[in-house]
Amino acid sequence: MPLNKSKTVYALLGWLSTGSFSGYDLKKMTEQYVGEFWYGSFGQIYPLLHEMLRDGLVTVQTEQSGSHPPRQVYTITDSGRDLFRKWLNEPPEPDLYKSELLLQLFFGYLADPETLRKHVQESLDEATRQLTEYGHWQKTIPKQLANLPNLPYILITLDSGLVAVHGRIEWAKRTLEMLDTISSEPQLKKKTKR
Repeated sequence: MPLNKSKTVYALLGWLSTGSFSGYDLKKMTEQYVGEFWYGSFGQIYPLLHEMLRDGLVTVQTEQSGSHPPRQVYTITDSGRDLFRKWLNEPPEPDLYKSELLLQLFFGYLADPETLRKHVQESLDEATRQLTEYGHWQKTIPKQLANLPNLPYILITLDSGLVAVHGRIEWAKRTLEMLDTISSEPQLKKKTKR
């Protein structure tokens, strides 16, 4: 499989390196555990699995479980492991960061300061919610995933999220203070009303 295809393939190969899973399991785990920092095309998981099967990166078996409908369970092949290891050794592409809020703030002199303040407060509220969620994960993931060999690495990515969300909270609080100062300056108030 050429490396210019969807990088979500590597998230799937990573999970399959830890065991065999159905497409539903892979989608659920990918969204739950890496969705915070990997915006892959999760809706494309089944088409990607079909491509991976065609390219010999995975095999599939139908499993019947009691009265439940049969499910397709995917297992990584040696070729899939080789491709995954090759990808792990390649330098990652630079992180892309887009923020509509920062774009709005950049041109904020043309906006109503109260509207911007509302946007930043919403960002602060969301970051605070995420911090609570990450704190919960910090307590539960070591128990839930205790048998995975990559648990320390999962915790490293969680720590990155914790540091980032702390930074977003600090930035939002400072920005709200700055917006309060800006909105109290009469000269800037006049400019924003044009």
